[in-house]
Amino acid sequence: MTSVAAHDTASTGRRHRDVKRLAIFTSHPIQYQAPWFRALANSDVIEPTVYFGSRHGADVAMDSGFGKAFRWDVPLLDGYDHVFLPNRANRPNVSRFTGVRLTSAQSVLAGGKYDALLLLGWQTLAHVQMLRAAWHLGIPVILRGESTLGREPLAGARAFARRVVWVPVRRRLYHSVFERVQAFLVIGSRNRDYYRSFGVPDVKFFSAPYGVDNDWFSMPNGARAAARALVRSGLGVSPDTIVFASSAKLIARKRPFDVIDAVAILRRRGVNAHALFIGDGEERLAMEQRAAGIGMADAVSIAGFVNQRELPSWYAAADALVLPSDSRETWGLVVNEAMAAGLPVVVSDAAGCSIDLVRNGENGFSYPCGDVSVLAERLGSIVALGEDGRRRFGDRSRDIVAGFGIDVATRATEAAVRAVCSRGAAT
Repeated sequence: MTSVAAHDTASTGRRHRDVKRLAIFTSHPIQYQAPWFRALANSDVIEPTVYFGSRHGADVAMDSGFGKAFRWDVPLLDGYDHVFLPNRANRPNVSRFTGVRLTSAQSVLAGGKYDALLLLGWQTLAHVQMLRAAWHLGIPVILRGESTLGREPLAGARAFARRVVWVPVRRRLYHSVFERVQAFLVIGSRNRDYYRSFGVPDVKFFSAPYGVDNDWFSMPNGARAAARALVRSGLGVSPDTIVFASSAKLIARKRPFDVIDAVAILRRRGVNAHALFIGDGEERLAMEQRAAGIGMADAVSIAGFVNQRELPSWYAAADALVLPSDSRETWGLVVNEAMAAGLPVVVSDAAGCSIDLVRNGENGFSYPCGDVSVLAERLGSIVALGEDGRRRFGDRSRDIVAGFGIDVATRATEAAVRAVCSRGAAT
């Protein structure tokens, strides 16, 4: 097998047990996936080995969305067996279909004598190569993607080409592929609707909602109060200011200007509100110019890129999280993070998580994507709750997001592996 191996010993001691060997393929190490992989490594049902098609994320690398080079500051590779496969792409890039390419997918799967393959997405050529290798070897395939039916419309010739050429081709192609996939780990309601639109029967669905390590973002009250005071002091924000945080790359599809404009409406109404952006990106300069142009320079803070270890402190400084993204936000894990941190949330109805995570009037509010006036009303409702009301909403957020934990996804994965192994591989 041609590979660069970096095995962890977490699960090797259990190989004598009657467990199912599971190969997992993902494009590169991702901070949200690592806790799940560690949980799977401790399973009594499956023995996973994670294969990566790129070292992006594990090594310092440029991220086009954040506009800077960085490396995650939390353990991405500890606690589970993993292998880095050589990326043979001419122009390596995890964001491009041809940017991750393998030369030995079939030998990887054959050499491991796997009972099933879990494929995380299908966004690169390497994913397709692993899928075809599994089919050739008769290995059952489980798929976990994040696609939804919502998509921002294209304009002009691209829209016409997509509607007339790509959409019909995609429907036939995906229908034939999904027909041969034995199980789907469904991340949420809109993801389930997406698979149903291609004729996938419910019997193939296993609910494995997107989640984060909830404990990581939940700070003890004392530590939270200290972090809140420290971050606010650094920003020059007073203790009585209502801070609305947006944690995202500063790019068009995240719609950061909507937050600036909505907070400006509140301030014109006499509300002491502040917009805090936790992130960086290509829209930063334009956002600063917008804030200055409407007299909001002192009411908008842009923290820049904040790594994982610091994030809980920044959430502690906020009174609510706002996610204004359009429908290209197929989920929005920052909402999980903020809810685990005990914050109310205000989420665009186009974001994939809005149906599953937002309980209007209980832990936050949803609103029509792009409608700044309604967004301002929802933010005003958060203000009107008062400190005690926001605390109640935050407590409810914690209760809700507990049902979207790593443990839930782990149990669903175990159930899916049992099911596909009993059914056998597709022919």
